Amino acid sequence: MKGNSRRIGPVLALMALAGLLIAIPSGSAAAGGGGENVTIKATLAGNELFFKGPETVPASGKITIVSDTSSRMVGPHTFTLASPNVIPNSKGAFQKCFQKGRICRKVARAHEVDFQTGETGKPVIRKGKDGWDKAFSSDVIGDSFFAERKGDRLSQEVAVKPGRALNFFCAIHPEMHKRIQVTGG
Repeated sequence: MKGNSRRIGPVLALMALAGLLIAIPSGSAAAGGGGENVTIKATLAGNELFFKGPETVPASGKITIVSDTSSRMVGPHTFTLASPNVIPNSKGAFQKCFQKGRICRKVARAHEVDFQTGETGKPVIRKGKDGWDKAFSSDVIGDSFFAERKGDRLSQEVAVKPGRALNFFCAIHPEMHKRIQVTGG
């Protein structure tokens, strides 16, 4: 295993029970944007996990992803760019997300998660251009960030043209998903 491996053993047990997940609707985030840099937090309010952040980001800006939850309470998070058609969008899809051939399992493999030891060897996956631009699809590996602990963060530039949208979700909590529109910068 690589030197930058991280332990996620307790979460793997939770993932094994993915069929028992209770669907939690994704929360709406504060509207806004405007600045060159935006922050999106993986957060918890009551029993609802969601991504909180602006609805827009300028093409010339950066997106900073921050884990704002206790890994002991809810486990780690991923911020995974994905095509809208592969992002789970129902309780049934959430429950099947880690089955062979499904997107959550694909993300776990890309992060080099060892399902036996609970370690991940690749917390940051960068594909395509430098920055946020490449989405996972049924046959493509995209950009993703694995945040194990509260306070883990990653900042990257937006690498797509204005008018496009970045769709993302958490592969560990697939009910967490959001879309951010890229505006002129």
